[in-house]
Amino acid sequence: MNDLAQKLGINRVSLSVSIGKDANPQIDTLKKICEILEVELYELFERNEKSEPEISGFIEIKGKGISKIGCFEDLEKIYLELK
Repeated sequence: MNDLAQKLGINRVSLSVSIGKDANPQIDTLKKICEILEVELYELFERNEKSEPEISGFIEIKGKGISKIGCFEDLEKIYLELK
């Protein structure tokens, strides 16, 4: 966690707060984390192989508008469009 925070240019506490259980991290932060960890966005989210994960919501992207997210594939599609 310390290494990731350092590579992001923030301290460990700030990183924990920004990606913690009740956090709503910015897409830019998530993209930076993906680049550092060399993973795709969907891989940052825990998946339960026994049941379909539940995800829903909306994301606003400056200059692109608001998109509805109903599954991890929607989130990945948005990420790949921005990449």
